[in-house]
Amino acid sequence: MFTVTLIGRDMQPKFTWNIKRSHGVIASFCLVTIMCFPREKKILTTENQQLAAQVTQQTALLETLRDLDLACERDMHRLIAHSHIPVLDAGSSKPMACETLARRARDLTLRLGDLDAYFVDVNWVLSNTPSVTPIAHRKITSSFGQRQDPFDNHFVWHKGLDLSGRMGTPVVASADGSVVFAGWRGGYGKIVVIDHGFGIQTHYGHLHTIDVAEGDAVRRGDQIAEIGSTGRSTAPHLHYEVRRYGLPVDPKNYLLD
Repeated sequence: MFTVTLIGRDMQPKFTWNIKRSHGVIASFCLVTIMCFPREKKILTTENQQLAAQVTQQTALLETLRDLDLACERDMHRLIAHSHIPVLDAGSSKPMACETLARRARDLTLRLGDLDAYFVDVNWVLSNTPSVTPIAHRKITSSFGQRQDPFDNHFVWHKGLDLSGRMGTPVVASADGSVVFAGWRGGYGKIVVIDHGFGIQTHYGHLHTIDVAEGDAVRRGDQIAEIGSTGRSTAPHLHYEVRRYGLPVDPKNYLLD
């Protein structure tokens, strides 16, 4: 026979057991279990909370993956619809030909490249097409077409527009291009000719000064000269011509400002 006493936190005996020696092993096991249970319970509670947090995190991740899967499926259907690939019935066992989709994707890529090149060309054409008046505060004193010659009063064909302005008024390029002539040319006096490509040239005549030289690249709005009265002219003004493939056309059709 032996005695087991349970001491409380106040160091006072709480319980006392008289245990037979034959029951000592069982009693010792029960006592150890009772003493260790709170600690083990705390550990298990902590692990359970950690597992619960992991389950919540994994559930949220699964929901995100499910949403991404649905979004990919929607995008695939949209791509198939735009690519005009026949969609098989839901019950069909015939798989969609991946090579067909890949070929269609390559075709679309090539078309996008063609469109990109097309718009680059369009921008270049627009930049090189005359569209602005060569001088500020334009006033047309003589239009394109038949008119009376100011020197002999005979009816002649006027190849451009006469724009009035004061001596020295800046003259600008009406579009991007390259200067192909800058100098004196008969009745035009001092003149600048700009080639814009696509068969289009612009002529700026009766100039006082010339600010560019042959071979210069100019942009729309760049100053190229000043208004004058050189050549066959009665007063300061700008004679402005637009020619397509060498033939004069009405410059009014190219004045968009």
